Amino acid sequence: MFENDLTIKKLSKEIGVKEITIQFWRTGMREPSVHNARRLSKFFLVSLDELFGPLPSGSGT
Repeated sequence: MFENDLTIKKLSKEIGVKEITIQFWRTGMREPSVHNARRLSKFFLVSLDELFGPLPSGSGT
């Protein structure tokens, strides 16, 4: 996730969240909100499925 010299500080600035929030995501203490997940996918130019994997079957979608 943090290739090519992308730091937590740079990422937090780019997507508009606090550095501690990204630390929580990295350590698994918290999950990104849908809003922030969309920001991440847009920043990294990947789909939500690529970031988090597909939804489990029977999830109501």
